[in-house]
Amino acid sequence: MIVIVVHKDSGTELLKETAWEGGAPHKGDVMELHCGDTSRWIVEEIDWVFDDSAKEDHDNVPLKHIRVVVMPFDASTGKELDQMCVCGHKQSIHSPNGCTGRSHTCECPKFTKA
Repeated sequence: MIVIVVHKDSGTELLKETAWEGGAPHKGDVMELHCGDTSRWIVEEIDWVFDDSAKEDHDNVPLKHIRVVVMPFDASTGKELDQMCVCGHKQSIHSPNGCTGRSHTCECPKFTKA
């Protein structure tokens, strides 16, 4: 089974495992990745991606891969890490168009670690 681990906020592919053994991760699971620095991530959602098939095919459609969407996890607090913007808002409330804080009027230039 192919499993692709993706960062929730940036969409960056963190890991692509082409020979995943065992079951798929579940929402809320904590994963430890050893690609570069060892880091812990919490599973936010699982997307099952199937191969292309005819619209009338609903049974036995082959699985293409599983996309696991994750957020950084802080083992010391037991909570996910959410980067803090220099404007004082969490990264999770930012959209590609900008910060949604202060009723969408916040103008933030970048993010820093909390």
